[in-house]
Amino acid sequence: MSIALVQTGSVVAATSAGDPICALGSSVTLGNTILIAVAYDGNDGGGVPTVTDNLGNTYGLVKSYVNTIPPGPSVTSLAVLAAPVTTSGTPSAITVSMGGARGGVVAFEYSGLNNSSLLDQFDEITAASGTSLTTPGITTLSASELLFAVGASLGGGATPTFVAGSGYTMQVQGAANPAGWMGVEDQIVSSTGSYNASMSGMTSGDFNSLLLVTLKAAPAATYSISGNSGMPGATVTWSGTSSGSLTANADGSYSIPTLSPGSYTVTVTRTGYNFSAPQSVTITSSNVTGTNFAATNPRAGFSIG
Repeated sequence: MSIALVQTGSVVAATSAGDPICALGSSVTLGNTILIAVAYDGNDGGGVPTVTDNLGNTYGLVKSYVNTIPPGPSVTSLAVLAAPVTTSGTPSAITVSMGGARGGVVAFEYSGLNNSSLLDQFDEITAASGTSLTTPGITTLSASELLFAVGASLGGGATPTFVAGSGYTMQVQGAANPAGWMGVEDQIVSSTGSYNASMSGMTSGDFNSLLLVTLKAAPAATYSISGNSGMPGATVTWSGTSSGSLTANADGSYSIPTLSPGSYTVTVTRTGYNFSAPQSVTITSSNVTGTNFAATNPRAGFSIG
């Protein structure tokens, strides 16, 4: 299943103790995924953020990151949280609890992500100087993935303009607290390989951090072709988008499982018997039933199926 960005919210800043509330402007689709990016000042206290929304979708932590530079004006903390959409509607109030920390939050809706097994890899880096960051690099294990990176400058410098790294798109950026800025970039890849994230335009002298998570695509949907072969123990063979064979059940029934959408030819054989002609079957987005055959014993001259 292909991954796609459906909609993006705006960065909402929590300027003092209190939980920021972000939103998405349109109704979300059942089975899609809401991602929440968070950047906050770890010196304000608090812990790993938690999220609730007005629809009752359930959020879990994908990955959090606290920089390893000793505390100074700010300690940049980043997090990504996710919820499978189990209740449709417009998520107009997505509340992010950061334990009183100041920071920024923003919401996204994606289609095509694997809600049952989302995270593949993560990568992170922090620096106390310079205006760009590049994560060390990871190797993805799934062919189709979303590379989702959150960057922040939270040290009190001038307002920056973040620039996405090569291959990435800067989806959103904005004020993360009274003295900081955050941005989110993404890239959809279709093959396993070595990847990193980079972001430039950060504020020199700030505590700049960058967190990359790679998120897996949902497994491709598969379907079946079923019917009656016309004879117990007959061999049912299929070819086309994929190929294989199986033996019909004691009542002649059969079911060919886990087929991708495409065109197939189904044939039935058994030594000593003739069967009705092979059948062409096209799978689009549902199982195909009633692909039945009749068997004839040529010596007896009568139909069995």
